[in-house]
Amino acid sequence: MLAKFSLRAQHIASRRLRALGVTVMPDSHIVDVWPNLLYIGKEKRTLPFDLLVWTAGVEGACDGEIMYDVHLAKNSCLAVDERLRVVPHKNIFTVGDVAASCDPKTGVCLPMTVEKALSEGSYVSRAIHLLARDPNARIAPYRPKASRYILPLGGKYALLEGKHVVFAGVTIWFLKYFILFRYLVSITSLRKAFGRTARQFMIYIQND
Repeated sequence: MLAKFSLRAQHIASRRLRALGVTVMPDSHIVDVWPNLLYIGKEKRTLPFDLLVWTAGVEGACDGEIMYDVHLAKNSCLAVDERLRVVPHKNIFTVGDVAASCDPKTGVCLPMTVEKALSEGSYVSRAIHLLARDPNARIAPYRPKASRYILPLGGKYALLEGKHVVFAGVTIWFLKYFILFRYLVSITSLRKAFGRTARQFMIYIQND
């Protein structure tokens, strides 16, 4: 997760985690797990543990043998072109977690978030509408918006990276619940959105 942030944001997050007693080990890939022992990196350094909580992120579940005549990206997602069309086809679109869409500026695959799915879905729906009216219509390439993440860092503390500045502290922690509420309002009723947001807030506000 930290790799998606700037070096300054990574430094602030790492400093906060160290203050909480968390050891951060970047570029340390786990290659094998044995009872009470981790093997890390190509050199297979060992690290003993009592309790292992595995939160290694997600990966696409596309299978080249099942999904015939399509190209898969390294993350096992469907390779797409700049218009979110499944490579090598010109009339098949895909969006969300299954699409290996990338930032055109950096070439890095976009994270699998709700924001990504909603943005891509909106783009593809407009593209299909245009093609339905005119099969020869020219479709502009997809341009993803710059994602902004709120990263909780223990207790009532969170980090948000803006375009040119990094914000951190309790104010950002409160802000994430406003963002949660705004998202829930878009998919459910106002009453349910408020109730779910309030329940989560009352649980997590008890954190030290």
